[in-house]
This record gives sequence, C-alpha cells and structure tokens, in this order.
Amino acid sequence: MSEEARRWRKQLQCGGYTGGKSSNLKTYISESKEEYSTMNVAVELPDDIAHQLETAWHDVPRRVLEAVAVEGYRSGALTRGQVQRLLHLSWWETEAFLKERQAYLHYEEADLEQDRAALDRVLPE
Repeated sequence: MSEEARRWRKQLQCGGYTGGKSSNLKTYISESKEEYSTMNVAVELPDDIAHQLETAWHDVPRRVLEAVAVEGYRSGALTRGQVQRLLHLSWWETEAFLKERQAYLHYEEADLEQDRAALDRVLPE
C-alpha cells in the first residue's frame, strides 16, 4: 500500500464488547447467561472526513454502530430486541432511540386485521 493510501485510511473499531481489540470474532456471556459471539468491523475513512465526523459527533464508532442498528431495523434485518442488545439500551431507551430516528414499527393494515381478529376471539362482545 502506498504512503498516500496510508494517509487516507483511518480505521474505526466498532463492536460493543470488543473494546477495540483487533480480533475479528469473540465469544461472550451476556448478563442473562446467554452465550453469543461478536464481530469487530473496521470502517475506512479518509482522514479529512474522519476528522470532520469526530468534530461533529465526538464518538464516531458509537454513531456508526447506531447507523447500522437503525438501517438494520428499517430494512427488517434486525428486530427491536436486537437493536436493544446491540446498543446496550433498555426497552424504553430503544423505543426512544428508534422514534428519534423515525424508524417506526413495521405494522401494516394486514397486521391490524390480524390483531383485531385475535381480539375478537378472546374478548366476548
């Protein structure tokens, strides 16, 4: 890699529990005694853009992780519970986080009809 390319590259370590360590995959035990693995993701940014983001955001790795969580939720790749676990938030903090970013619950008319039918079955008139 050329010196110029090295100057333009900045790696940001994102990954919650990994604490910036360089290994790609680690296994952890959560507070609920559930075992899971984490992945460390590196994002390469030109130095000038990295500096601009650091100035604006202060905690760039956290903001990158939040962006992944929001886009994952919006696209349906992540559930609300997965966003909560990824960002280490409480249930209410997760709801507020998603609302602030206008990432709303995927709920369509068919879901409403299904919920109404379920209520009709369990609640007498």
